Amino acid sequence: MTTVKITSTILANATQNLPYGPVAIEASGGTGAYTFTQDGGILFTSAPIDSIAPLVTATAPGMLWPPSGRTVPVQVRGTIRDAGSGVNLSSARFAVTDEYATVHPSGEVTVSADGNFTVNVPLVAARHEADADGHKYTIVISAKDTAGNEGSTTVIVVVPHDQGK
Repeated sequence: MTTVKITSTILANATQNLPYGPVAIEASGGTGAYTFTQDGGILFTSAPIDSIAPLVTATAPGMLWPPSGRTVPVQVRGTIRDAGSGVNLSSARFAVTDEYATVHPSGEVTVSADGNFTVNVPLVAARHEADADGHKYTIVISAKDTAGNEGSTTVIVVVPHDQGK
């Protein structure tokens, strides 16, 4: 078996001369995959390179009310899609930061085969009395595709100073 490292740029439907003779390179289906043949036989097929991160979308209630001081589950729903190599379903996660630096839950997100997810994120419905713009939580949902590219999105949840603001 001969191992060849191709270091030049190869164009589809071209011929590249390698140390052991010419190799025909044929594009297949416009997917970025190439078939390398020699003397009518297939040497190998390359896989397309996926460099695009998954598309992650999410929604959550924008407000926690009343500020009871209790931990409540906030439901975050969304989708994770990847047109390239596909979503690594076990890579989906959530992570929370807040402006008071006191609440930092994180964990796994279960993604269905169709890319949909729902996760309950535990947040404390509380705020400092002097905090006029409310207690702001930032929830980041992230996931990787099978090529290792990571995509994410952010949703904001606020415990307001009062319901009028």
